[in-house]
Amino acid sequence: MLHRQAICFICMLDHQNVVYHFGIARDISPVNIKHKPASIQKDIDTAIRHIQRRNFSAALSLLEDIIQTNPQYSEAQYLYCVALLNTNQNALALEKLSGMVAENPNDTRILAMMGETLAKLGQNEQAINYYEKTLDLDGKHVEALTGLGALLLTHRLDYPQAIEKLGLASELKPSHHPAHLFLALALAAQDQIEDSFKHGEKAVKLAPKNNSYLVSLANLYQQAGNNQKAAQLLQKALSLDPTYGSAYLALSKTRKFTDADKALIKKMEKALDRPMPPDSRDCIHFSLGKIYDDLGEWEHAFNHYHQGNQLIHTLFDASKQRKETTAIINTCSSAFFKKFAGCGHPSSKPVFIVGMPRSGSTLVDQILSSHPSVYSLGEYVGLWKDIRSLCDTTKNSKPFPHCLPKVSPKNFLSLAEEYLQDIEKLCPDNSTRVSNKQLSNYLALGVIAVAFPNAKIIHVRRHPLDSGLSNYFQRFEYPDTVAWAFDLHNIGTSYTQYARCMHHWEKHLPVPIFDLSYESLIENPEEVSRQLLEYCELEWDPVVLEFYRQRRSVRTASVNQVRQPIHNKSVARWKHYAPHLQPLVTSLGDILKDDTEELTALGLSTGKNQTSFFNKLFKGRSR
Repeated sequence: MLHRQAICFICMLDHQNVVYHFGIARDISPVNIKHKPASIQKDIDTAIRHIQRRNFSAALSLLEDIIQTNPQYSEAQYLYCVALLNTNQNALALEKLSGMVAENPNDTRILAMMGETLAKLGQNEQAINYYEKTLDLDGKHVEALTGLGALLLTHRLDYPQAIEKLGLASELKPSHHPAHLFLALALAAQDQIEDSFKHGEKAVKLAPKNNSYLVSLANLYQQAGNNQKAAQLLQKALSLDPTYGSAYLALSKTRKFTDADKALIKKMEKALDRPMPPDSRDCIHFSLGKIYDDLGEWEHAFNHYHQGNQLIHTLFDASKQRKETTAIINTCSSAFFKKFAGCGHPSSKPVFIVGMPRSGSTLVDQILSSHPSVYSLGEYVGLWKDIRSLCDTTKNSKPFPHCLPKVSPKNFLSLAEEYLQDIEKLCPDNSTRVSNKQLSNYLALGVIAVAFPNAKIIHVRRHPLDSGLSNYFQRFEYPDTVAWAFDLHNIGTSYTQYARCMHHWEKHLPVPIFDLSYESLIENPEEVSRQLLEYCELEWDPVVLEFYRQRRSVRTASVNQVRQPIHNKSVARWKHYAPHLQPLVTSLGDILKDDTEELTALGLSTGKNQTSFFNKLFKGRSR
């Protein structure tokens, strides 16, 4: 399903600790069984000590011996799975746990661990089911409350429910630091900033040597605009582990670096000589890329960005993306819109901001949500949940978009009502417009136009070379969701499919689209902002030009940019890196037709990809 392309991530999470790993805090005390030989009890106690000391290989070896000769002792099986999860042997843990669940269907420890294992494998809905089964049997099960709360936060983006579950977990067991950390993130998502800091600090206090907590708390402070506090926490993390890549990555985003930072650069480059996990190494390369970019040392910057990208391995299927785009275009035809005309909800509250990542959408969202009548949901993926439900209503249910022609008109209305109910829970009562900048919603504009004929759709576009380069320079938290972003040719290929889809909407969508050029916004911020508010049927308010003064947390990769007044430093940035951009230029082909003369002067040659109609769509000013 195309929802896999959604670019939704919780930036506050240290990307090296995004799985729901509660093994350290889990109850691993054994259940005493009658008539157990003292030697077995002694071995199990020893295994527990190994786990507590994080000596998992020793624990696994000992527990394997126990299980082989005494498979009837379920606590040995349980501890064995604990050790497997802590060594990332998640598939094997799932296999073992499946058998244990069949034998012990009401054992809440096993059910909760099953939930954790499924979450680590990315099977989030199944994980939620197991956590809920656990809580049906024991409503005060702290690990299940924490795991469920974490998934409600990061998977379903149901912030109120996440806060409820995580709050209860932290009350039941105040020493359970994962509950405090995820509660901090959930509170920040609801702009309850001070309470967020309180629980984040509590988590760090309970686990002072947990680097991922320090980085996550630092990200919280940074997204609230307190870069100084963020830097202090990151320096503490680096004092614990000088090779911890996530800390360097976050530190590089706290400010603009100068020649006075040469000592830090040397420290980071020296760290690369040490053994470290691949994700730490790629983070350090991305960090050095950003710092050298600040210094204007373009060759050094690109070299590090390139090395960082090469360390990230994703599978991008260009042919599949092209077929999926074709399916959307063929399904959402003029006949489709005619068939379903008049069956949506009349609400004008929803606003959808769409485009490619790194196109300026966060800036547009900040400007818009600075208006007193507008609330921003950020990168809210709730619409895709509703689309899944919509597709499930059809006979012989097919995935999106193939299900759409078979959907009943009343079900489009139900989708709209469900979406509106969901966002009402998240936004203040005085909001007359609620923006959603989940960029992948551009794939769903056909559904949006039917379900919300009065919705406002804002398409933010930016010069494709600046947009493409910015994606290449971004260390995305969840690489698999943007598998195309780590290779210049793939970036151009993905951009052409996005442009192809937007061209279709421009021709056939029965809802007007506000086409907003990032470059025009930078050149004439007040003029374009006035046009934006007028399109959204909002009164002009000059406060939107001071968007950077907002106190609300910013949870996207553009956090630093939107904390500053508008500047033009990112316009035509690609020219600094022109010698390296031939793969991107080639894959963009005719999209760059108007730039041919300038590209030739810079030693770049454009290709042909039979997409000349893109030129008209992606050039010019906002309308």
